[in-house]
Amino acid sequence: MSKNNISRPLHLALKLMSGEHVIPEQWAIENDVSIRSVQRDISNIREALGTMHYPAELVADQKIKSIAIARKNTFDSPAALTLAKLVLASRAFNKDEMEQLVASILGMMSTDEADQIRTTLRNEQLAYTPVTHHKDLIKLIWAISDYIDTKQTIAFTYTNAQGGKKKLFGLPTGLLFDTYYFYVIIHFQATEHHAERDAYYRLDRFDSIEPESRHIAYPYGERLEEGAIRQTNNLMQIGKTIQVEFDYTGLISAALDKFPNAKIKREGTADIPTRIRIPAVTDAGFKMWALSQGARVTVVSPPSLRDAMMQEINQMLTQYQN
Repeated sequence: MSKNNISRPLHLALKLMSGEHVIPEQWAIENDVSIRSVQRDISNIREALGTMHYPAELVADQKIKSIAIARKNTFDSPAALTLAKLVLASRAFNKDEMEQLVASILGMMSTDEADQIRTTLRNEQLAYTPVTHHKDLIKLIWAISDYIDTKQTIAFTYTNAQGGKKKLFGLPTGLLFDTYYFYVIIHFQATEHHAERDAYYRLDRFDSIEPESRHIAYPYGERLEEGAIRQTNNLMQIGKTIQVEFDYTGLISAALDKFPNAKIKREGTADIPTRIRIPAVTDAGFKMWALSQGARVTVVSPPSLRDAMMQEINQMLTQYQN
């Protein structure tokens, strides 16, 4: 078989795989072959799809006398729509990566259902507004995940919220998402400047990452899992972990959803607010949430948090009085 005879069916297969419709008679003219040769190529492609159990099939459009490849579902359609919606709602990815993720999800759907979901998402995609960093994250997420899996230490340059750059060395131990941003948990060994510690770093603020040969011993048996971090944190605020009790007059489900380990200690009535206890939460994270709730939250304990809340509220009041 000549080179042209080999490349022609491959070219046809790739054209069909890209989603194009092919009219066999026109294809025969363009490639200077008989219609029987094209039909044989089509038959071979159809057989290959079946033999390889590829999630697609050749279909004919009788109106324009063309053939095309129609994808079959490899993913549940409601789940695909839900995941695409979550990608859009997160606002975490720049526009190019958002479109890449949505296209990847739709690529697992049948042609008809992908078109249906695409129509459903059209307005939301057009109005999509990512967060301001505009950085590519997908490859970074994969790289950090690999470093965590292989227990690989890294040297990295990090830009803080004030724009200052710093070179750091540590061991990535976790990766999680919270309200627009991905965070990397980095374990640092003790130095003359600080004790052994863990810290959160926003992934989009990493400027460079290089694997390091230096080793950091880490007690993986005591590792704080991402799920546990979610129960004790709000907006990834660093702080000490405390037990909190507070009276709440807002929507109880909102508080319980925000802090999954929270429990109702006292049911509220028309005259008495509901009292909620959180056995473990970071003080800075809870304080930020409590301030966002305004007069609906009254901290009962610990006294140190009550004092911190009063200081913050008094400072806010002073600013409005001046």
